[in-house]
Amino acid sequence: MQDHVHILGQLIKRIMTEDDQDLEGDVRVSIVLMGSFQSSNEVNDIDLILIYDKFNMTKLKELKTRLANSIYEQYKIPVHYTTLSKKEYKEMTQLHREKHICIYEEKWCQ
Repeated sequence: MQDHVHILGQLIKRIMTEDDQDLEGDVRVSIVLMGSFQSSNEVNDIDLILIYDKFNMTKLKELKTRLANSIYEQYKIPVHYTTLSKKEYKEMTQLHREKHICIYEEKWCQ
């Protein structure tokens, strides 16, 4: 795994761990990295898929804002999100053919 991807994974893990108390019982997500950030340092954005098992719209929006702000502070590029249920993610066969990396895996899907 490239260094910048590893650093992104550690940043997201820290955010999710720190925010765990805020989200407990309201939002459970795993986060998948897609797109060119996986293989290049020269990118215009970071593409993330949030895969939820349990979700509260307000808390999910808060989480997206926290992630976007922290990632922007680190990399100075915006984050684009796709949000899918666990079932929707499993059904997206084309998506599974593309290169992607699970950079944060919630306990429920391990």
